[in-house]
Amino acid sequence: MPRGHTTIFLITTLLILLTQLPAASALLCHSNQSSALLRFKHSISKFLLPGELSSWQGNGSDCCRWQGITCHSITGFVIKLQIPYVTLFGDTVGSIDPSLFELKQLQLLDRTHNGFNGSIPKRLVELTHLDLSDCRFSGQIPEELSQMTWVISLNLSTNYNYYVGRLQLQRPNLTTLV
Repeated sequence: MPRGHTTIFLITTLLILLTQLPAASALLCHSNQSSALLRFKHSISKFLLPGELSSWQGNGSDCCRWQGITCHSITGFVIKLQIPYVTLFGDTVGSIDPSLFELKQLQLLDRTHNGFNGSIPKRLVELTHLDLSDCRFSGQIPEELSQMTWVISLNLSTNYNYYVGRLQLQRPNLTTLV
């Protein structure tokens, strides 16, 4: 077979083989990622609505297939956590569990309409999208949020804790985000 035909044959064969590979969604998430997510689930488990996060199982299941989780198609790291409305209305689940900060590649965090108490965590600066609206946070908005250099959307609206008050914007200069 002439050299040019061999090259075309090899490229065609490679393309056929690549199309037969499992989809990127078959990529398993990293064990440290699923472990961090399970610790987070455990921290709010007594406040979950019936059936919520039931796909989050620790039996070796792929966390990239869990409810509200999106993983990077190549690396398998968790990049999105979207779990609004998963806790009982009126319940306060405490603060955001530190296990979420182990998801180093996380870009989008949507915890809309879930009851928390305390202040917004300071370690959210790597996110591109943050939605903590209607979560009952109170106190000063952390100055660290002004360091969210990659932020595309930030929603902290409708945060009010009946016992402590509203979020406050007194010290940080968030004009760098605008």
